[in-house]
Amino acid sequence: MIKSALLLSVIALAVPAFGGSPTPEPVPARKTFKQVVYTKLFVEADVDGDGVLDYEEFSKSIGGNPRPIVTQIRFDIMATDLDVIADRGAIIVVPERGILLEEFIEYGGGRKIKPTKGQIFDAADTSEDGFLDIEEFEATRLFPPSTPSTIFRAFDKMDKNDDALISPAEYGVKPIKA
Repeated sequence: MIKSALLLSVIALAVPAFGGSPTPEPVPARKTFKQVVYTKLFVEADVDGDGVLDYEEFSKSIGGNPRPIVTQIRFDIMATDLDVIADRGAIIVVPERGILLEEFIEYGGGRKIKPTKGQIFDAADTSEDGFLDIEEFEATRLFPPSTPSTIFRAFDKMDKNDDALISPAEYGVKPIKA
């Protein structure tokens, strides 16, 4: 009796291996420490709980930087164009651009993105005239503790030719060799 029960147990265990029953569901991959940490940070930053970080939410997360232009560059690199997202059959309208969890994890919450002086200059040059005026220059400075007087002094010191504009060379951007 014990031998037949043992034999039936062995056969029952062997049947799935030989295609006798449907394959079991795959075991989900374990999340890495990085995924767990950045998921937690993402959820904390996602104040409205829509699964997307808009610029305001992102700027208050670990990806935010005291220099507003760096935060903007990081957001622009990570953000996805989103008109609508399907959520369990319902359609939820979200901001035009936002950061999804996958991008947040991939870029380390934005901290892996370290813009160059050239990228900062180009992003700050909103008039696209190839120069920074004082208002554009202000976005490249720390916010706060920069005050109008410290911004003006830094601008004046950088503006070597006193034309009230900062050129890429004056900002320290090295020319691209052709």
